[in-house]
Amino acid sequence: MEETTESTARGRYSDWPELALAIVFAFFYALILWQAVGNLIGMASILGGVLSGFGWFVIVAGVVMPVVCYVGAVVVGRSMSYPKRILVYLVGLTAAAATYVSLVSLV
Repeated sequence: MEETTESTARGRYSDWPELALAIVFAFFYALILWQAVGNLIGMASILGGVLSGFGWFVIVAGVVMPVVCYVGAVVVGRSMSYPKRILVYLVGLTAAAATYVSLVSLV
């Protein structure tokens, strides 16, 4: 009976490093998302209806990109070892940050 309980407990907590890694990188992606949402709120309050359709597209794309990059990094890195998974998270973070900076320069 105890062997089953121990193996269940071991199996339940065996994935904690990948969960911790995902949470740590989620904070970094959330920083980019926070900036993009701040730009969305700021532009909406300052410019309102003056902003063109392309401008709204660029601002909304800046909000969506960190989420898409994070989900993509989680899905791609799911079956990889920890160093490779960290690299995938960093590449996704770099792509999200570069996209955010280039989209901000358009508006």
